[in-house]
Amino acid sequence: EPRAVLGQGLAYSTSDPEHRLNVPDHKMSLATDDPEDFHRWLHSPEAPALPSGSATLRGEIFAPRAVFATYVAARLRPYLASGQIRHVQGSAASARLDAGKLIVRTEDGGEIATDQLILSITHPAPRIPAELAALAGHPALIADAYAPGALDRIAARERVLVLGSGLTGADVVATLARRGHLARIDMLS
Repeated sequence: EPRAVLGQGLAYSTSDPEHRLNVPDHKMSLATDDPEDFHRWLHSPEAPALPSGSATLRGEIFAPRAVFATYVAARLRPYLASGQIRHVQGSAASARLDAGKLIVRTEDGGEIATDQLILSITHPAPRIPAELAALAGHPALIADAYAPGALDRIAARERVLVLGSGLTGADVVATLARRGHLARIDMLS
């Protein structure tokens, strides 16, 4: 993992407080034998304060995804401190078999020997679909909504079309709403 903190990935690395978990706190946990772990952690002194509007009238909490990232980091901290988990801050470049061991070579030339290799990789970088290739480079096209400052150039009174109605599309709408966007936003699935 090249990031400084483990467990964030694309979904949990967002710092926008409007980018929320899409399930309530009592259904999120790293501990399969303790499904209430995240819920209890949210009520502990270790948890950060939640923004207003995080709880429903039924008491369910839809925390910002960055808060879940903080929880993950807190739960991984003892394993990192003990050496049970080692965070290699880099990227894998290749892999090979050598005398029954899997050898993974990192981009910086290091090697890690292992008995088991689990691929747990993220989404590829966003790219413009072939159908929209003619728009590549146009200033009104935002190809990567998660790029730092990507949405900053959208004026409050500009109409916006969001292609895709999944989590990224919902994040874009939430960010624009938080920023006080006034014009129409269309979303096309």
